[in-house]
Amino acid sequence: MKKTSKFLVQSIMAVTAAVSLFSITGCGSEESKAKIGDIGSSDNGSDKENEIAYAGIGQYIEGDNWKISLLDAKTYSSISENGGFYTDKPETGKEFLVLFLEAENISDEDDYFNPLYFKAYADDSNVKNTVIMNDVDGYDSASGDVASGKKIKGYAVWEVNTGWSDFEVSYDDDVWSNKTTACFKISSGDIK
Repeated sequence: MKKTSKFLVQSIMAVTAAVSLFSITGCGSEESKAKIGDIGSSDNGSDKENEIAYAGIGQYIEGDNWKISLLDAKTYSSISENGGFYTDKPETGKEFLVLFLEAENISDEDDYFNPLYFKAYADDSNVKNTVIMNDVDGYDSASGDVASGKKIKGYAVWEVNTGWSDFEVSYDDDVWSNKTTACFKISSGDIK
């Protein structure tokens, strides 16, 4: 029985390692393909194949399933709702970086927009998406079921070191490939 359990644990660890290896992506992977454009512009965006594709505040990235617009970005030392009973606070030496997004389902099927599919780097170090209890500036978390052709607006949050300089984030809803569509890239100077 112990040999079977040990084999099972080792097998699970091997599969997990393989999936992690294949799902690690970043901006500018060799299989990158994206459209980038300005929000509200009449152009169809520019195709960027096999090169790093970055968008900023006021622009969108478009992949196979989603057109994601970065409406704004702000930093907070704490987040609470008016009259709320709880205040979200980052760890000491950190602040919340909040991206305000609009995601349009451009696929032919209903889909779920999941902020946990974001891959982010602050000053070239991986940072995980942060879950908070409160809404931010009237926005809910950017997550939920989205019908084909419909949109969802919301926020996504990361805890970043105070004094950060550059932040990159991509949305990867295909965890079985090493394909990324594009990245948003902002600097601390972009935050008003």
